[in-house]
Formats: sequence, C-alpha cells, structure tokens
Amino acid sequence: MRWSRSCSAARIVEGGASLIVLLALSDEGQPYFSRRHAGRFAALGVPVFACTPDQFPDLMAAALTKRDIHLWARGQGVKLTKPSREAGVS
Repeated sequence: MRWSRSCSAARIVEGGASLIVLLALSDEGQPYFSRRHAGRFAALGVPVFACTPDQFPDLMAAALTKRDIHLWARGQGVKLTKPSREAGVS
C-alpha cells in the first residue's frame, strides 16, 4: 500500500508544518513501534526516533527554534528510522 498525497501526514509536511514522530519506549527502554508505519513517515522526510525523557526538553527546544531535527538527533546519538522502500508517496 502506498501513501497518497491526501494522507494527513503528507499534507502536513507539504503544508510546511514541522512533524516529528516520537516512538514509544518499552519498559526496558527499547523502541517499540511498527517498522512499516515508521518507515512510511520517514519516507516523507519526517524524523522518526525514540528519545529518553532527559533528551525530550532539548528536542522540544530544537523543534520550537526550527533547528534541523535530523541533525539534532544525530548529534544526540539517536538512531533515526530509515525510510521504508515500500512507502512511496504517490
């Protein structure tokens, strides 16, 4: 299944708004998520990752000051979800 441009996430991105997808963390501190859905968001250019509660305030500051969230995540050593190969936007 391919996401269409009418998809809400695609419309948000195309409209110029910032969109960040934070993955849930399990009780053991591991990301817990659907790889398929995360890959689809990443294919839209949306940063998709998990961050610790300690990182969250800095993440919000970066988002509110319109810093590049992909660069912020890399600088924090946060692993970003890779775009799904099946997640084309038509």
